[in-house]
Amino acid sequence: MKTKSISWFLILSLFFLFVLAAMAQRKTRWPELVGVQSGLAKTKILEDMPEAHVEIVPQDHAVITNFDPFRVWLFVDPEGRVVGIPRVG
Repeated sequence: MKTKSISWFLILSLFFLFVLAAMAQRKTRWPELVGVQSGLAKTKILEDMPEAHVEIVPQDHAVITNFDPFRVWLFVDPEGRVVGIPRVG
């Protein structure tokens, strides 16, 4: 049973190392998009990171706080402009 635990630990460790290595080679923040319309911002993020799941949400809405290496939250004001630095997570 101890061997199975070590095997799963090793597999999970390698997975997280892979995710971190992949993130180190791609853009994970877009400060230049603050103030830009959400549709244009989403397009730019998807150009930089095609595998991203870009979620557009009003600035005051609560969102789930778990880390997802493929998710980018776009918080927008009532006019649809980005109001915070979009980042992976």
